[in-house]
Amino acid sequence: MPTSWEKTGQTKAPLSKVISYFMDPEHELKVHPGLVKEIKNVKREGDVLTWEQTLSLMGMNLRSTVRSSLNRATNSIATQGISGAGKGTTTTRTMKEIPTGTEIHWTYNLKAGALGFFIKSRGKRAFEETVDRDIRALDELA
Repeated sequence: MPTSWEKTGQTKAPLSKVISYFMDPEHELKVHPGLVKEIKNVKREGDVLTWEQTLSLMGMNLRSTVRSSLNRATNSIATQGISGAGKGTTTTRTMKEIPTGTEIHWTYNLKAGALGFFIKSRGKRAFEETVDRDIRALDELA
């Protein structure tokens, strides 16, 4: 059974920059260097982006393949681990333009298999810290 968390935040960045930011996995290396160690084999097919990544978690290097799909009608991006560590884990970001920039609502569903027991207690804090780093990075783009 997955563990789920939600968080909403606001950035001064306009919607177009927010979408560009989340649809480019290279931002992960710059904004989350303690977690994301490598991004490679990025493939773009229209509004669908697939890449391989290596994460460093609890002293382990975990590899996975990830796919992000942009739904322009709802201004949402669904990101899912499709193989490797975190297979089945999903993050959905729904974005809405507001007078001061963009509001983003994150929904994170963690599927960690056997690791779930060990990382569940740290997971919520790590999720919230990741969201906060993304907001700060987006504000710098504004």
